[in-house]
Amino acid sequence: MKYRHISKAVEEAIQYISDRREGKQLPLYTKKAKLNKAIDGFSWGRIYTLAGQSGAGKSITVEEIKRDLVDVNPNQIFDILSFEFEMIATDQIARNISGKTEKSVAELYSANQEYLDKETFDKVEEVTRELLSYPIYYVDEIGTVPEIRSTIYSFINEHNPNKDRGLIITIDHLLC
Repeated sequence: MKYRHISKAVEEAIQYISDRREGKQLPLYTKKAKLNKAIDGFSWGRIYTLAGQSGAGKSITVEEIKRDLVDVNPNQIFDILSFEFEMIATDQIARNISGKTEKSVAELYSANQEYLDKETFDKVEEVTRELLSYPIYYVDEIGTVPEIRSTIYSFINEHNPNKDRGLIITIDHLLC
C-alpha cells in the first residue's frame, strides 16, 4: 500500500471541487430527494455502505437505487456489476418487476395458487422488456476476495477495454 503527503490530497481536493463547479465531474442521482441531498448524489470513485438490521430492506433499497441510477442519469454511460451473495438474480429481477408493477413477489410467483390474470402478466412482460435495456450484470456465485477481484478485472477487460464507461459495483451479502 502506498502513502502520500497531505499536499497531494489537497491538490486532488481542489481539482475535484473545481471539476464539480464546472460540471466536469457529475454525480449520479436517484429518485430519492432526501438521499440526493444528504450525499449530493453518488460521486464516482467513492465507496458507499448501506447498513442495517436483517430484514430492514437493504437489498431492495440497493435494487431501487440501481434502477434509479440508470433511469435518472441517462446521459452518463456506465455498467453495474452486482454481486448477489444473499439472493439470486432471478429473485432480484422479481423484486424489480414487483416495484414496477406494484404487485408483491408472492403475487408474481402465484403463491397460494392465486394465479396472475392475463392483464397483470402482460404488464410483467412489458416491464421485463424494459429491464432488458438496463446495463446491470449479476454474479450469483459466492466467491473469495481474490475471485471477486478477478471477476471485476475480467468484466472490465471484456465490457470496457477502452475504459470509456463508468462502473458501479454492488455487493449484497449477509454477515453471520
